[in-house]
Amino acid sequence: MDFLKLLGMLTPIIFGILFLVKEVRERNNIKITGTKLGIIPLKFSNLLIGLLIGVFIFTLIFSIYYFTNLLVIKDFSWDTKITNAIFDFILVAIFEEFISRSLFINGLQKFIKSTYFIIFITAVFFSLAHLLNNGADLMSSISTFLGGVMYAYAFMEFRTRLYFWLFC
Repeated sequence: MDFLKLLGMLTPIIFGILFLVKEVRERNNIKITGTKLGIIPLKFSNLLIGLLIGVFIFTLIFSIYYFTNLLVIKDFSWDTKITNAIFDFILVAIFEEFISRSLFINGLQKFIKSTYFIIFITAVFFSLAHLLNNGADLMSSISTFLGGVMYAYAFMEFRTRLYFWLFC
């Protein structure tokens, strides 16, 4: 299982590096590369909208799970700095999305032409990367895979609209 999680995390990074190397070889300027990665144009308003969409969706999902007894909270304490935890989650989400969507999808597009196959591959590796999270099971793996499909599609459809793919 550790091997699968490692595979799920390293493969997107490797394809991302391949993408960046090919971009340098093709001598694309930073604006072209940034547009392909979905970070140009980068607007604070788009970032804020993406974060607010994420907060809304996760609050909604959490509430539904919590009030239908599908979620059990263990070992939680308000002693930890909640603002630090939220900030850490936001940074992790941005990094994870950049690797899983921007770099991985662009790297795969250098070798694979089928949009649907790229979406499927990225969703599989996104699910593998989350396989050993605390409490992960078959249902969470299926959910993560479906989320990966949704986020990959959103990134490919709205590449320059950061707020559509940041809220994972």
